[in-house]
Amino acid sequence: WGSLRAQSKAMIAQRLAALRTADAAAAPADTAAATTKKEVSLGDCSICGKPIEAMRVMKTLPCKHSFHFACIDGFHRTKLREEKNPDLPCFVCGAASNKSIAAVVEERRKRQEEAEEAQRRQAEEELRRQEAEK
Repeated sequence: WGSLRAQSKAMIAQRLAALRTADAAAAPADTAAATTKKEVSLGDCSICGKPIEAMRVMKTLPCKHSFHFACIDGFHRTKLREEKNPDLPCFVCGAASNKSIAAVVEERRKRQEEAEEAQRRQAEEELRRQEAEK
């Protein structure tokens, strides 16, 4: 595992170096320093607004929004403590990143009810068509 990890780190370092070189060559000389700083950034944290500088401090939720670990973990702790919300919602879109069993059961129940309602409507329409044809 150690050699695989070392190879991965080397490959990432090579790609970053190639990106820096390509962007520096394309950018005007006076903005080269600013471009180099932006290249390292992995986006901005929506909670604190600061740039995410390294993968090791970034947490990406299933909805694909990314935050600093400390920021999103603090947000989730607050949701758990104050609102008793075990779903650990996304700060940006509110999508659950950890659904409780009760939430999964409720979601399935709603889908089942919607499917049954759609079948009922379809059967009623079919009856109306048959009556209209008579």
